[in-house]
Amino acid sequence: MGLMLVSALPSFAQARYTITEIGTLPGYQSSSLAYGVNNLGQVVGISMLTRPRPGPRGKKFSETFTHATPFLWEQGRMTYLPVPNGVTDAAAYDINNLGQIIGQAGGPVLWEKGVRYNLNSLIPANSGWVLQSVSSINDRGQIVGYGTHNGLRRGFILTPQ
Repeated sequence: MGLMLVSALPSFAQARYTITEIGTLPGYQSSSLAYGVNNLGQVVGISMLTRPRPGPRGKKFSETFTHATPFLWEQGRMTYLPVPNGVTDAAAYDINNLGQIIGQAGGPVLWEKGVRYNLNSLIPANSGWVLQSVSSINDRGQIVGYGTHNGLRRGFILTPQ
């Protein structure tokens, strides 16, 4: 009795792909990371700018800091997603086919038609929930993530009314 190995790759694994560099936001020459894509080819992620940390009296320290800014990329153009003043690290994680984007910008947020909404302000104030992070949004606008409910870390799904 012999051993027979069969390699059955799924058909998509045999497909050929093209790759498109999406670039960075203007002035952000360091790097970019893509996190989400929808069926329309819209991409969301972060564009990062890394620069030397300023030292005393104009001297440069050897360490650097990175400023992460969320973006939407579509039809070859990357645009900035607005964040609250003073927020230096923000990210866009997912986009649905309606163009709704979720991410972090001083807390979990939803961007819709260019407007940013703090998700904690969209749930009842007396719910016992503090939303901390989001990871995905579907075409019904449902958002999943995690937060604390009455002090205990829990996953959640938000469903629009």
